[in-house]
Amino acid sequence: MTASKAATVLEEAERKLRELMAAAADAGDYDAVALIASWARTLADMRTSVGSPSARIQPRTATASGPSSRGPQAAHRKPGRRRVRGDYPRFFRGSDELVKVGWSKKERKEYVHRTPKEVLMNVTAAVERAGSENKVFSAESVFSFIENAGESAPSYQIYVALAWLRDEELIQQHGRQGYSITTEQLRTQALARWEQVPLMHRGAVQEGSR
Repeated sequence: MTASKAATVLEEAERKLRELMAAAADAGDYDAVALIASWARTLADMRTSVGSPSARIQPRTATASGPSSRGPQAAHRKPGRRRVRGDYPRFFRGSDELVKVGWSKKERKEYVHRTPKEVLMNVTAAVERAGSENKVFSAESVFSFIENAGESAPSYQIYVALAWLRDEELIQQHGRQGYSITTEQLRTQALARWEQVPLMHRGAVQEGSR
């Protein structure tokens, strides 16, 4: 009972920190965003240690035995959302890039795709424009907005960014129809969530990376 109450206190504190982090990002105080994100991550780890059912970070260790195995590092998830062990894709970050770890059914092994943070933010801006006024938008429209803005990126990097936004539940996929935005502050929320993505240790995943 005591541990459960402690987990509830930690969860409430983490929620308030996320609100402060979003406010700091909206104000452009990115140093505060990074600092508050580190505090929120510490609280998430503490909640995990006392058995909180909605902990955001679940430790995992790297193997290559298939989708049922545990993956590298820690898996990030949103409050109230449960990941099944071995779920793919998983997302991590380097100092300036987003790392997607997926599972190839054909090759029966993990693969890694990377996209620069700059591309991620360009895609987020394009999504915000393509999905304005609650419109359902296609991946092709995101490509068009990026091209019209004078930016460029390999198609797989754009799809990595879209996959991350979907995994973070900032956009929702509607089958083949396309996607829709689920928040009124997409770029602010994306920047705040970026700070909370678990760091990828160098050498943690090597096979199939690019």
